[in-house]
Amino acid sequence: GNGAAKKITLQFLKKFEKDRIWLEVRANNKRAIKFYKKNGFKKVCNIKFGDMLGIMMVKNWNNNLYNNINIITWI
Repeated sequence: GNGAAKKITLQFLKKFEKDRIWLEVRANNKRAIKFYKKNGFKKVCNIKFGDMLGIMMVKNWNNNLYNNINIITWI
């Protein structure tokens, strides 16, 4: 791609850098998983999108439980 998704995602992460952020990603999307890990996300569990395997990830898990929670879903 042209880097547009990366740019938008980094802007989102900067805007909500202190919040807990959850995301779902396809298990076979190794490039995205590497990007998310590089930006502070940790794997929480395996999930399914219908028949597709996925991974639930979270950033800022140790933040106060009452902080805002943001969820992004990318397939």
